[in-house]
Amino acid sequence: RSEARAAAPSAAADESPRARLLHRFAELRAQLPEEDHTLEAIKAAAPVTRYQMTAERHVRAQLQRCERLGLCLACGLSPCRCSAFAPLPLRGHRLWLVVHSNELLKSSNTGKLLLLAHPDAHLLVAGLPRDDEQLERLLRAPNTAVLYPAADALSPAQLRARRAADGGGAPLDILLLDGTWSETRSLARRLPPETTTVALAGDATSKPSRFSCVRR
Repeated sequence: RSEARAAAPSAAADESPRARLLHRFAELRAQLPEEDHTLEAIKAAAPVTRYQMTAERHVRAQLQRCERLGLCLACGLSPCRCSAFAPLPLRGHRLWLVVHSNELLKSSNTGKLLLLAHPDAHLLVAGLPRDDEQLERLLRAPNTAVLYPAADALSPAQLRARRAADGGGAPLDILLLDGTWSETRSLARRLPPETTTVALAGDATSKPSRFSCVRR
């Protein structure tokens, strides 16, 4: 698996995470078909097409909801709280948030706040054709790891040891599956069997979330 590193979405080098995220939502809006899919059309479609149509319907509905309620697209809150998430001093890897379409702009979804706090984070919406193509390119690259507690997942220390044994290689692309547990399991089932997965230690994930204040 020696393919070149998958390219990140084009953006200005000095673009802030918030500006990059708002630009990304403009791209998502432009990708949607002119007419919304009806439930009847979705039910009648083939499984692969149904998955895409459902994602497009979810994205359209959530964009419209944010506009109707006057919510900030970047943080999903009103009033906007983007300024509370200053970019962290992180280097040496890229972060890709692979979000289930049903969770994209929910106010209870805190995964998207990583896109405001990480200086090199990018959003992919599962089910949208262009995003799925980008995801496939990433998963073919040898420097990609998915943060997900699969049965055969590596620990961070094991991943570092493997990369050191391979000579380091290109900077790491870290994919984070974002959604409810049932939604992320659905996303994980679509991963190729050879995908490298990484799981955090239990004591690290059992601590209360710092973002619990924005959950309903």
